[in-house]
Amino acid sequence: HISKFRFHEPYDSVMADSFISQLFNSRVFQQHACRTGEDNGHVAPDVPIQGSVKGICFEALKANVMSMCFFDRLADSGITVGKDAKIRGCFEDNIDGMACNSLLRKALVDEDDDNYELFNDEDREEVIFRLFRHLVFGGGGMCQYEDYLKPYLDVCKLLYKDLISVCKNKKTGKLEILSHVYQIKEMKGLKLFPEDHILNTAFVSVDKLRKYVTFYYAAWPGSSW
Repeated sequence: HISKFRFHEPYDSVMADSFISQLFNSRVFQQHACRTGEDNGHVAPDVPIQGSVKGICFEALKANVMSMCFFDRLADSGITVGKDAKIRGCFEDNIDGMACNSLLRKALVDEDDDNYELFNDEDREEVIFRLFRHLVFGGGGMCQYEDYLKPYLDVCKLLYKDLISVCKNKKTGKLEILSHVYQIKEMKGLKLFPEDHILNTAFVSVDKLRKYVTFYYAAWPGSSW
């Protein structure tokens, strides 16, 4: 689920807590934004976000990546092979409900894997990393994984461009990312996700120059969908 909203007040990152709370409590947001919930004991993917949010736990993410070269290390390390970047498979492990049947998946989530440190702690705080990881695992037990890296990168690039605003600095002539991006973990007064999981994804991206906010949501579906 992706939705965009306009706002009119000046924005500064020091006001992130109150801004996000006001966003989730606003009538317009609750009319259009959706979450995954339950309906008569069954998973319902498009439940309106309704209720009074009294507190939000979120993480401010880094948004420094300007090129998909960020993922070149996957080929350099042998996780993908050949010009077509075929993803190398491996014996399947299950980590927190995530089926890890490729070197790519293990590198993204298995802390004991030799390739886990390809992405250091700062890399893993980048918006594009969280988005890419979500795309690789997002379908849970029903995920139809890709054999090649390109489909993941193509979709990741499109979504990243939708989340991130870029502007050229008039003084330096260089491109700069303007967006402030926050990953919502949980909130008081509203159950945002059906269950706790590292792959629950809810981004709030604020473009303070153009004054619009993008909400991106995808709950971890588990193995039962």
